Amino acid sequence: MAGRERRGVDGSVEGAQAPAPVDRRLVELFAVLAATALAAWPFTAADVLAGMLAVPALVLHAVVLYQPRPSRAGRVVSLVILVTALSVLPGLHLAAAFAKEPSGAHGQDGGVAVTNLAVRALLDGRDPYTQSYAALIDDMPIYFGDGVIDNPIMERYPYWPATLLVQLPVQAPLLAAGVPVVDARYVYLGVLLALGVGIARLSLRVRGDLLLAVAVALNPLLLIWTRWGTNDVLAIGGLALMGWALGRRRTLLAGLGVGLALACKLLVAPAVVLFVAWLARRVRDGELDRRTAVRAAAAAVLPVAVSAVPFLLWHPAAFLDDALLYHLGASAERFPIAGQGLPPVLYALGVIGDPMGPAPFWATTLPTLLVLAVGAGWLWRRAPTSPRAFLLAAACVSVGTFWFSRDFMPNYWAVPMTLLAFAVLAPWPADAHPDRPSSAAQRRSTARRATLARVAGPR
Repeated sequence: MAGRERRGVDGSVEGAQAPAPVDRRLVELFAVLAATALAAWPFTAADVLAGMLAVPALVLHAVVLYQPRPSRAGRVVSLVILVTALSVLPGLHLAAAFAKEPSGAHGQDGGVAVTNLAVRALLDGRDPYTQSYAALIDDMPIYFGDGVIDNPIMERYPYWPATLLVQLPVQAPLLAAGVPVVDARYVYLGVLLALGVGIARLSLRVRGDLLLAVAVALNPLLLIWTRWGTNDVLAIGGLALMGWALGRRRTLLAGLGVGLALACKLLVAPAVVLFVAWLARRVRDGELDRRTAVRAAAAAVLPVAVSAVPFLLWHPAAFLDDALLYHLGASAERFPIAGQGLPPVLYALGVIGDPMGPAPFWATTLPTLLVLAVGAGWLWRRAPTSPRAFLLAAACVSVGTFWFSRDFMPNYWAVPMTLLAFAVLAPWPADAHPDRPSSAAQRRSTARRATLARVAGPR
């Protein structure tokens, strides 16, 4: 009958046109545009510079993207140019300004100012964890509420040793050559560029687009805080190595990646706990042999041990106070209760009276342990064994533990956002497969089979 729809046996309308597929290039361009707009938000002169450089970089990215057959190399270069425009060049601008005027207006207090002095101290044979940084940090107070308080890192180096040690190959020769100030951002920005290249190539290989690279290397929070001088990009680089290794079924290398991230940033500790729980689950299900699991778990803590033990033996009390107790709010000088977590809410409501005092156990340590237990228990009992389950659990548990800390700062978000990006945007099987042997192991196995065949002779 005219005007009456004809339906198939499955209820579909015969003759109706299927919805047009989403243009993946348009999705990628929108993601790049959104990340660029947020990363170039005009707060400071460096942000304005990022915005100015972002316009031609965006146009170039769009031109490359909409070529009839864009080359993979061209797409990688276009993303790296965006990273350069939004973080590398503004970061170098801030580094040059900091060399002329070392102040909080041109660089983050710990990631740049204290790290620069700590490197010099180590090169002079002095323990950075016993030095005073008051002469410089005294001009970088913390604005809290309606007043100003002394910076609690005036007498401490608050970062883990790997953050310091990774600076030596760059700073040592430049300082020896007579360069007066070698900014720590030189290393951070170099790692960011390498991250951009590596993650762009990975994203194109596993997805065919750059969405994974945009979510990780073009993360606005990472770009802003790296040019400002925080060391978060070092941890993000380690997590990216872990994600790549999980995709290649290299569990041992994945453990090393998350271990390198932990050696630079204590924020990665929840992910390490979840990684060990995930390894145990895979061993229980027969997907991973016990020896490989033990080696991967050891790799997750080996970088911390190797980098920390010399300083722990040098001055154990100073190292533990600076690198551990300070971050737990258990040192004599504390960072004020601030940021986006539960303790600042309790302080605002009057439940916590002194923002410089210790935070209540029931509002910080206890819920943090509960969140870790719930995440590890879910991986052990109910979760699939796919890397996606581990990455999702690690992202959620990281946010939970941050929220119960006394100072959940905006730059902390880069860690769970990276874990979530790999969980959602990288293709993962429903369950993990047994580890694939490395290339060297494959060559040894092939050679062994050939040798056995020669020994056995013809049948």
